[in-house]
Amino acid sequence: MSQEVCPHDFARKGTDVLLFQLVVLLRRQLASNMAVFSFMAPLFGVSFGVLILDEPLSLNFVAGAALVLLGIVLVSNHAWVSRRLSLWRYAER
Repeated sequence: MSQEVCPHDFARKGTDVLLFQLVVLLRRQLASNMAVFSFMAPLFGVSFGVLILDEPLSLNFVAGAALVLLGIVLVSNHAWVSRRLSLWRYAER
């Protein structure tokens, strides 16, 4: 007798693993540094849906994911980006 994989069981187990990882990371990092990564949860959900469940991938999702990742990079590396911009402005003079 073969057992079919229920997407809900997969999602529940994946959520358990991700929550465990979040707790471990929050013990090592500041919550303010980790909060920005909560924006990645939908990206992982859709990506795994495409990879595992063969759902269609739209150009809108790809564009939105790129914007979300760009925002995460800008927020996470604010000091680095600010420094680079100030060096660039100084070099223009």
